[in-house]
Amino acid sequence: MADIGRQGAVQFLLTLSVFFVLFVLGHCTLDLACIEVKKAYTEKGLNENEVPIQAISGDHLEVCPHGSTCCTRDMESKLKDLSAREYTRIVGEAFRYAKSTFVTRTRKFDGK
Repeated sequence: MADIGRQGAVQFLLTLSVFFVLFVLGHCTLDLACIEVKKAYTEKGLNENEVPIQAISGDHLEVCPHGSTCCTRDMESKLKDLSAREYTRIVGEAFRYAKSTFVTRTRKFDGK
């Protein structure tokens, strides 16, 4: 069970890495930056056609860079949703393990 928690944590860190890539590479105006963002975005199972070919203005974004970026509002929304789902799943797994441990030890203490 501890392995499941570690795997979830690794996936959560990968999602944060995608946000980091979008943030750091979003400042670049080179087309190569958008290629790297497209690669990271598709590795999360999202549609590569949503990533712009060239950097665009990010003034309307909440999480991604506000200057020149390879992130769109739709991408940002999907990444936030994905991150929230992964976080909820990881926390749920961690609490299921803690609850199971607590219930088992309570039963042993009560002699059942």
